[in-house]
Amino acid sequence: GVVAARDMSDEEQQAKRELQEYLDAHALEKTLNQLVNTLARKRPSEPFYWLAQQLDGCSMRSTEASYPALTDAVEDVGVQQMTARWNGLLSFMGNADDVSDDVVPSVATSQASAAAPVPAKAPATSGTPDQPDSKEAKKAAKAEEKRRKEEEKERKRKEREDAARRKLEGPEVPSLTLLNFLDHPFGNLSIQSHCKTERTWTDVGDLTAASAGSKVWLRVRLHKSQKLSGKLGFITLRQRGATCQAVVQGPDFTSFLCALPKESVVDVCAEVTTAAKPIVSCTQSDIELLVERAYCISRAATRLPLQLDDAGRSEAELRSLKLPRVEQNTRLDNRVIDLRTASSQGILRMQSQTCALFREVLLARGFTEIHSPKMIATASEGGADVFKLGYFGGAAYLAQSPQLYKQMALMADLGRVFEIGPVFRSEKSFTHRHMTEFVGLDLEMTFNESYHEVLSLLEEVFISIFEGLNARCKREIEAVRAQYPFEDLRFSRPALRLSYVEALKLLREHGPAIGAEQLAALEEEQAAAAAKAQAAAQAAAQASGAGGGGNAGGGVGGGGNGDAGGGAIADSVDGAEGGSTVVSFERLDEIERVAEETVASINALYKSDGITFVDPSFPPTERSLYLSTESAHSWRCRACGYRSPLPPTPTEEQLFNLMTQRSSSEKTISCAKCRTAHSMLEVALRPSGWKRPRDLRDDVTFQFSSVPWVVFRDEPRPDDIRQGHVGNCWLVCALSCLAEQPTNLRRIVLTREFNHAGAYQIRLCLAGEWHTVLIDDVLPTNQLSCLAYLKAARRSLWGPLIEKAAAKLHGSYEALNGGTFAEAFSMLTGYPVQRIRIHLYREPQPPASVNGVAVDEAAAEVFARRLEAWREEKRDTD
Repeated sequence: GVVAARDMSDEEQQAKRELQEYLDAHALEKTLNQLVNTLARKRPSEPFYWLAQQLDGCSMRSTEASYPALTDAVEDVGVQQMTARWNGLLSFMGNADDVSDDVVPSVATSQASAAAPVPAKAPATSGTPDQPDSKEAKKAAKAEEKRRKEEEKERKRKEREDAARRKLEGPEVPSLTLLNFLDHPFGNLSIQSHCKTERTWTDVGDLTAASAGSKVWLRVRLHKSQKLSGKLGFITLRQRGATCQAVVQGPDFTSFLCALPKESVVDVCAEVTTAAKPIVSCTQSDIELLVERAYCISRAATRLPLQLDDAGRSEAELRSLKLPRVEQNTRLDNRVIDLRTASSQGILRMQSQTCALFREVLLARGFTEIHSPKMIATASEGGADVFKLGYFGGAAYLAQSPQLYKQMALMADLGRVFEIGPVFRSEKSFTHRHMTEFVGLDLEMTFNESYHEVLSLLEEVFISIFEGLNARCKREIEAVRAQYPFEDLRFSRPALRLSYVEALKLLREHGPAIGAEQLAALEEEQAAAAAKAQAAAQAAAQASGAGGGGNAGGGVGGGGNGDAGGGAIADSVDGAEGGSTVVSFERLDEIERVAEETVASINALYKSDGITFVDPSFPPTERSLYLSTESAHSWRCRACGYRSPLPPTPTEEQLFNLMTQRSSSEKTISCAKCRTAHSMLEVALRPSGWKRPRDLRDDVTFQFSSVPWVVFRDEPRPDDIRQGHVGNCWLVCALSCLAEQPTNLRRIVLTREFNHAGAYQIRLCLAGEWHTVLIDDVLPTNQLSCLAYLKAARRSLWGPLIEKAAAKLHGSYEALNGGTFAEAFSMLTGYPVQRIRIHLYREPQPPASVNGVAVDEAAAEVFARRLEAWREEKRDTD
């Protein structure tokens, strides 16, 4: 590095002057420069020893040593460090073979080398048996020739690779600054405030057909690029939601711009022309740019975590074209890129305009904007729903609303005030939208005679905002509509205003008449529901204390059946006349509240002590998987029903080969009794352990993924679940049908957010009675740490959780084997299901002849009676 004179001490400056005087006095500066140049060209393995030898031969040597002696140099620590750096340079430049093993030659070696003269080469003579030196010389010459050829071959190979790389990378791109960028038509421009240019900037959104013929400077993002040939390309430029198309011409120019990654920031100087036909893919569809200059300001990464085209597609487009979906976690992890989509830009700009219109309307009507504190010393509206935080050894609270401060402002004679600011409320939410933090638009005003003055002002505020958004945000509204379709907001000026009397009149005419009888009946039903809830809770407590088999429900610390859930319980299923069925249900709010408190206590224990929940009434053991100990240690033959001992447990590698190799389906295991062959995979993939979601492998890639698990990823879909190797197909079919209407799934999955404590509640119906089943998320896995039963796609847990709740409700996972679709659908919906045997609705056919011999009379008589009975039933054959 270069040290400025002002940073050097007096001693250092004196030493520098003495060194320069020494070099001038001995005329060594030129000689040393020549030696350093030769040193850099020859690159000897021992540079300082070589340098000393060259100085020994210099004609300028005097009687007194004008340079360090070799013996002093090899002992100097600074010389050793410089030698190590020299060896590193040789390795970097591809001459690692020339690097010396010793950082600096030893003193003895150096002295011996300096003392012993280098022998002159003997003249070459013709090779004879008595002249071994001649043979060695020839061998050395051949080896040297071979080495030169290899070096030449390697040099040419590197030249070819460099040429191919340069062709792929495009033209050589200069690095420019604001001082010299106009000397080149394109390049990488570094903005470091060197100077201020005379460029006049234009926004893409301001370009229209009226701008044709003018030259403009734009700072934009490269949205798309398409290279049609070596000399022609098209690029799409984007700036704050507005886009336009530009034409690029010229070989180097085209290669430079079309090779830039998407989302790079570029400065473009172009001429505006009128498009021959509207460019429907751009917002500025009536113009086209002819690029004359372009400079890359910021180069984006070659591979982005998400593409704007994918993130900006509507749900209908994704389904019709079967295109990839950008999940919410990917969007949030890369929020900066996701906010560049047209819909996100439109939403943010409409939010801004909403606040601006709110402010404009109120300021025009004499309001004053205030800014109230958000961190307060006491809870402003009660202490249960506020966020508490530490404040310099004390406690502070986040404000729930500016209501108190607005009223204070009115009492301070401000008269009319408003505020736009954040609001914090510590309220639990059971939906995907939370009220814990939001931006509030608050106003407060005094009125003179009637509260109708406030209503009139609110009406004007809302209508002005609606009309302002339609006028100012046409482009933004259409951008949001393209991804999230919606109908235009319908409103009238003046707004519809109903009095209390008019509202009651409408209710009496068009709604149910609410009278004393209905109220009395409602109160009676509520009392009956409370009594039933209390009885169910007592039964659950007794079962939990008895420590039963854990078939349904369950609590945190007990075993037992524990039907500690409610929801809807079928009171009666009575067959009415004509075959109709009447089903009545009651809501057990009290039991639901108890179940919620149970999960809340589990979550509190996890937050305080880090303890994850393991359900003691359905523990991760063999008895939760199998009906008996025999089932746990044997497999059942489908032909004869005999249970054979399990084969040795395969290793992870063996199981992986069974699942991935095509020949695995041919590997079988035979029944010990009837010798019927069964697939080896069917036995090998039996569950062998239990794991939580974070420890699960993907059952397709067999890799551990960092994508977080969720209960529902966006809206549940039928393809969120897959049939496992030992799964229950009847349950999978029912769940897939239920997922066609996601509302049905959300009714039975009560815990809809991923629970880090591992506690979930699922509501299922068994024998006409609903149960809220409390389960953990410890799931059965095979030897590869993949889910053993129902598979979860998109890392959505709702399928395996429902399956585990059903297993707990029936006693074990094995108890689910052999079920029917009707049973599963009834368990998931609570509705009675009727099984119809289709073949009974076909007219019986007469028995066919056997080998040309007609059937006997007895068989024909039996068929005639059967046909007559079928016709008497009068079945609907259609």
